[in-house]
Amino acid sequence: MKVGNETLPQFFIISYHRPQQMKTLTWLRRINYPMKNVHVVIDDEGGDEEQYRKTCADYGCELHVFEMKEARRRFDFIHRKSKGRRAAGLARNAIYDIAFSLGIRRWVITDDDTSRYSVKYPAMKERACSEDEFKSVLMMV
Repeated sequence: MKVGNETLPQFFIISYHRPQQMKTLTWLRRINYPMKNVHVVIDDEGGDEEQYRKTCADYGCELHVFEMKEARRRFDFIHRKSKGRRAAGLARNAIYDIAFSLGIRRWVITDDDTSRYSVKYPAMKERACSEDEFKSVLMMV
């Protein structure tokens, strides 16, 4: 079944210090996911925003930068015992604000190191899913 790109959900990718190594971005382009539906999310304390801007421009996707200080203030989370209080949960929470501000109603959140999704049937080996299989699953989101 061929799936139309216009009905696919928006795809948010959380990234940290990997502006040129986002496996998820590379994989989405390889399966012809519409890059206008892809959003990379980083915080403002990483120090590599310009590199991310270049990568996102090259891929044709959107970059969103959230304020880490504000996220720490607003969102309660179980954090690592570090002064930086960094956690992916802060970015995940920030995505709700980003999505709602853009009027997005359907989205998927993933990390930046996903290089494929798999199909596994009982008693069969695992294999990478095809473009159409992946998009068909996302249609249910």
